[in-house]
Amino acid sequence: MKKQINLLLSLATVGIFAVTGLAVSQQNAQAKSATVKIGTHSVPRDYLNTDTYYKTTKKVSVNAHWFASNKEFSTKLTLPKGTVITGKTQMIQVGKKWKSGLLLNQKNNLRYKYIKSGIDKGYSLAQIDTTNKAAFSKVKTPTFVPTYSHGNLTIGGTSAIGSSSSKSVQFTSDGYVEVHTNTNKSYNALAYYRTPSASVKITKTSVKGSYRYIYTKTKIKGLTTKHVKTTGNYRYRLTLKNQHKPVFLAGDPDNDLQAAYYSLYSLGGKTYFTQIAQEAE
Repeated sequence: MKKQINLLLSLATVGIFAVTGLAVSQQNAQAKSATVKIGTHSVPRDYLNTDTYYKTTKKVSVNAHWFASNKEFSTKLTLPKGTVITGKTQMIQVGKKWKSGLLLNQKNNLRYKYIKSGIDKGYSLAQIDTTNKAAFSKVKTPTFVPTYSHGNLTIGGTSAIGSSSSKSVQFTSDGYVEVHTNTNKSYNALAYYRTPSASVKITKTSVKGSYRYIYTKTKIKGLTTKHVKTTGNYRYRLTLKNQHKPVFLAGDPDNDLQAAYYSLYSLGGKTYFTQIAQEAE
């Protein structure tokens, strides 16, 4: 009897250690998954430029808020059914009340067509929001969007990061390639707000290893594409290649600049960069 009791105690002890070991293993796995490796850096996942994408389930009117100098105003924007847009849940002020809603297009990756009314007048888009969450459903990140990118690429290599730029490309959330030419030599981010020199619908995307092949029915002015078919929707192919050469730029606390991480890509045979992560303030 005593031997049986000792055996049971031993089995119970082994079971406790097994469960404890499993719990520790799970905790370690969770701790590991909380970061990703970018070059030689272990970067917290909440630093990554990850967007949540939504698709409109019906035609919907949303609120656009604009500003210029000391002037602010709001307008209505109509998004057709099937429009894909980035967003996140947030409390939205409606009059004197706050309601649960969606803050949309935080990184300005919606097609120019929808925001041209304000942009053409010289206004900047502060935000788009809505309390009609029922009109939006979550969808996967489009395959044409580079990993951890907001879909925006700026021409140039490492030395061009943070400098003025002559060209930028936006893969819009709703499936277009837009090329922006910066002729004023101002900070490159401003180029994304100007009228694009080209806006072409993406008809298909295929991913093979480090390559993304983006197909269109027409040529994209300002980018080198390959003519692969004479008919149909997949006539031109734009090649986007991840060079797997991440770049880390240290921050400058004195000027309120956070450290950031970038990826270099080859787009149509030329080097571009896109930000993929930024340290918290």
